[in-house]
Amino acid sequence: MTGEPLPDGVYLGLPEEVYFDQPRLGSSDFATLYSKREGWWWQSRHNPHLEPRSSKATEFGSALHKLLLEGPAAYREAFAVAPDQKKFPGVLVTVPDITGALTAAGVEFNPKARKHDLVQLAVAYLDAPVWDHILAAFERKARGRQVISAADDFALQTMRNAALEDPDMSVVVNASELQRLTEVSVLWTSEQGLPMRFRFDCMLPSWNVDLKSIGNIRKELDYAVGDAVATYHLDVQLALSFEARQAAYALIRAGSLHGGTEDQRAFLSQFPDRAPLRGPDGAVQWHWLWMFYQKPDDKGDAPVIFPVRVFHGDERHRIGWRKAEIAKAFYLEAVARFGLDRPWTRVDPMHDANHTGERRVKFPPWENLPGPVEGEDEAFS
Repeated sequence: MTGEPLPDGVYLGLPEEVYFDQPRLGSSDFATLYSKREGWWWQSRHNPHLEPRSSKATEFGSALHKLLLEGPAAYREAFAVAPDQKKFPGVLVTVPDITGALTAAGVEFNPKARKHDLVQLAVAYLDAPVWDHILAAFERKARGRQVISAADDFALQTMRNAALEDPDMSVVVNASELQRLTEVSVLWTSEQGLPMRFRFDCMLPSWNVDLKSIGNIRKELDYAVGDAVATYHLDVQLALSFEARQAAYALIRAGSLHGGTEDQRAFLSQFPDRAPLRGPDGAVQWHWLWMFYQKPDDKGDAPVIFPVRVFHGDERHRIGWRKAEIAKAFYLEAVARFGLDRPWTRVDPMHDANHTGERRVKFPPWENLPGPVEGEDEAFS
């Protein structure tokens, strides 16, 4: 399906590469259009010299997504936990380990034998575990699944258990397959005629959920999360999620729902009526939930989940919506001016270096300026 433009619709089970190959604008596009303006073209598919880069999430983040948002069964199906050498006392790892154990047991062997042959001898004649044999058995059992370390699995399970003990997070983590849907792709056309796309990490009746890594920080998490939202304009994604949900409802009502199982389609088809923007009492129901997480390390950072909830119409939603609207307007203006096949650029107006200029360069406040020196007035007279 890669390379085939898909019509507007809601898609369940759409492969990631197919989704990202659609010639549409997503939340990352609008964040870039807002912050980088003309720079959007240079990182887009329209730049013939663009170096391809992977959009695949990190291993730990992908695993956490599976475990928290899709459940243990999906996690086990996608990931295989590598054996932990520390759990095999007396394990034979190196050639000297193996030859020493064979000699001690009185087993004859060719001193010039390859490690593979020595491993076979050790497995046949010794009671001690042999690391190469353990790894080979693991690789056969893994059956092409992505491998994750035992240390990472321990951290992931710890984070899931912590989430289960939290009353807010347990609602998301405990949701069965038919109380949530993951990787729901929405393709629609905006009011301005722009081809749009959005992919929900996790979609519950009134919640949109997204995992975000927060790492290498040197400040309190509340500041670190706020800094990440502002720096990377994550609020644009938040705003687009609500627009995508509204578009999804319209597409579902129009019968444009594709993929998934019959039960999944039937469940999602209930959303427009059973999970509207406002409840019977008029209160806003739609939430956006960021699940920021900190990966543990040996420097003292613990595995932490930092949830952030935003209601439809909240301050951060409005800020993200404004950014997205500014980005859409700029995109339409730039396309009208340059098209998509011509590089986007600009020449800014002339600026003054004097601080009194209408358009002036903004020098840093920390600059240590020298005072007047002898002979200065004469030099400029």
